[in-house]
Amino acid sequence: MELWQIIIIILIIPLSMIVFGFYMKRGGPKKINWWIGYRTRMSKKNKDTWTFAHVYCGKIWFLFGFVLSILSIGAVILFEYESSLIWIALAQLLVLMIPLILTEIALRKKFDKNGEPRDNN
Repeated sequence: MELWQIIIIILIIPLSMIVFGFYMKRGGPKKINWWIGYRTRMSKKNKDTWTFAHVYCGKIWFLFGFVLSILSIGAVILFEYESSLIWIALAQLLVLMIPLILTEIALRKKFDKNGEPRDNN
């Protein structure tokens, strides 16, 4: 496999993060649904939690997507082995999950268990 083919393959996850992050940081789907968007029990409590979760996660995904793109290309060029693809992809999947954890933490800090904003005085 040629280096350019490996780079294209390795950029699928980071570019997806950039695209979906861009969409989500603008609010994501306007209606709470079961098919598309950041769908967790907490994010689906009400419109405020839904929008907050999408904007928050979208910003992180967008940023992480760019950083992951650069790091992934660097790793492919540095190692230049097809066998490193699986390890890079696994690392990308782990990085893909970090914003989800951070978003859930942020949701619980900003909203109570019923989805009502916390009084953060």
